[in-house]
Amino acid sequence: MIKTLITKNVLEITKSHKKIEQILDDLVKMKYDDSYIHVINSQLQNIKQRNFYLITHYQFAIKKILHEINLIKKLTSNEIKDQSDQIFIQNLDPRLQLETSRLQLHTANETSTFIIQQENLILY
Repeated sequence: MIKTLITKNVLEITKSHKKIEQILDDLVKMKYDDSYIHVINSQLQNIKQRNFYLITHYQFAIKKILHEINLIKKLTSNEIKDQSDQIFIQNLDPRLQLETSRLQLHTANETSTFIIQQENLILY
């Protein structure tokens, strides 16, 4: 069914596949070639917490980009979590990094929980 919906050049690339998973993998590889991974990594490194209104929006942006990276690199769930935690802490606003250090919040989860609590106090 899916093969009737795609263009001839895509059909040529995927014609030998019988399983939908193989076809989808090829389509992902076509969309996200190796050079695109550098663009995505750059986007990930440039996400800054200060550009988001809420910490959950910041976390979502990180997860969204990591999802794209995972489509290309096929990361394990531990690799995704480690990378997410690293970027989360690394790209926090410097003043917030100082405050979390002062409070001895060392993990992304501890930091996120603290920030969400503070946001809730302010907003609600």
